[in-house]
Amino acid sequence: MKSFNRASLCNLKHIVLSLTVLAFASGTALAQETKTVIKEGQEYKMKYNEALEFAKAKNYKEAYAAFEATLPLAEAAGDTEVINRSSKVLAQLDNSYGTRAFKAGKFEEAIQHHEKGIAHKSDYVPNHYGKGKALEKLDRWDEAVALLKSVMEMGDRKSANAAEKTIRGHYVYIASSNLSENPTKSTAEKALASLDEMLGYVDADADTYYYQAEANKTIGNYSDAISLADQALGAHRGSRTDKAKIYFVKGEALMFSGSSADAAEAFNNALYGNYKPLAQHYLDELKGGG
Repeated sequence: MKSFNRASLCNLKHIVLSLTVLAFASGTALAQETKTVIKEGQEYKMKYNEALEFAKAKNYKEAYAAFEATLPLAEAAGDTEVINRSSKVLAQLDNSYGTRAFKAGKFEEAIQHHEKGIAHKSDYVPNHYGKGKALEKLDRWDEAVALLKSVMEMGDRKSANAAEKTIRGHYVYIASSNLSENPTKSTAEKALASLDEMLGYVDADADTYYYQAEANKTIGNYSDAISLADQALGAHRGSRTDKAKIYFVKGEALMFSGSSADAAEAFNNALYGNYKPLAQHYLDELKGGG
């Protein structure tokens, strides 16, 4: 088996810690029952202990096989505790394998691993998120967004936040692509349509308002652009340099609508990073210097 990347190793270290706790909590008791277990034909407890030992030794391939072998035996015995524990570990391992495949650009393989994880334990939410993210990379967006939307409602805050970020990122990317390099009224309208569709799934953030402002400025809806830029400024939580782009679009909209003094104030706040020379150019023009 190929070596794990850092992210996968972190996931697996978490699994090992969980398994160590399980071993202390239940492994000793199960080991003490071994002779009785054999007499009763409950070999699954020995197989379960074997799986725990493999996992603690970081022999994940062997651990995975042992946990899978444990499941049908535990199901036959009706031991729900061992079934639940084994299923969860398998789902965690499936998620780690899926994450590793995703990072390697193997999106079909990632989906297969996450689907196995869902089959092992359907309420382990990270596998649903991982599958949705891989579907997006394969341009199967209708499937992806439906799954990511459901992840947001499954009660796992970390996965829900990640799903929301993925949905928003997808639509914001479309909007930004339509507004890059000499945007037209047509491309601006496409950007707005993309963002409107996004709002059917997630709430607006600073980037949403910013690209809406850019699109409205391009179309010539200057008052809407100014209002949206102000909403972007209110929602923004990044650096002053990143914030400069919002002040810049506000400054342009104000300037084009004839509000020179307010435009100059906005451009003064845009004198950072890549926007500094452009903002300075407009300031010079407003002062009659260019």
